[in-house]
Amino acid sequence: MNEESEENDEENTNLVESLEVNFTTETNPELDVYLQDQQKIMAKKLEENAAKAESMKTLTDKEIADFLREKNPFTVEKIYRALYKGEGPINSSDITPPPLPLKFMTRALTANVELIIINWSGGSDEGHLDVNLGYKNSEIISHWDIGLSQEGRPLLRALLADIEEWCYNTMDYGGAGDGSSYGDTIRYNLKEGTVSTEAWWTEEVHGGEGFDTMETC
Repeated sequence: MNEESEENDEENTNLVESLEVNFTTETNPELDVYLQDQQKIMAKKLEENAAKAESMKTLTDKEIADFLREKNPFTVEKIYRALYKGEGPINSSDITPPPLPLKFMTRALTANVELIIINWSGGSDEGHLDVNLGYKNSEIISHWDIGLSQEGRPLLRALLADIEEWCYNTMDYGGAGDGSSYGDTIRYNLKEGTVSTEAWWTEEVHGGEGFDTMETC
């Protein structure tokens, strides 16, 4: 009985092997060719996807922001507001704040000034500059405030004049545009030892259009 069982198992094995061989070489001789072609197609797609991903990685955040700013200067802000509601506006300023001369920091702290604010604005093919100083009590002063004060604060007036001259000599702000105002603000926080940048712009907003029956007279 055991010998017969072993003989049957051997016959079944031979039959299966024969069927496998016949299937791959006789029943469907094009199967291997088909699988090889599919493998080539998949490999080509993987290479194309990898190339696309690699090209996307070469784009920097600044390049993407510059492209969006050129095509639609409000796109970045709108995307940020849509994704991060309540998180505040995104910093879309591309201005690079230059190092602040130590002499300005020393003179400012001596006069109880903790904040130096550089305001650039443009939009009509001309850049404008306005420098403000921030006191410890959060008071913000400019040339206009100094001129209105009784003493005139000559030290602060001289400091503002020197900072303005330094800004014009150090930074280039063309102010080119179509007439819509925009600007960049640099804030040197002397107390915390930090510097921040912020962009602003004006946007034309239309209200909803109302309709009524037209009358003639």
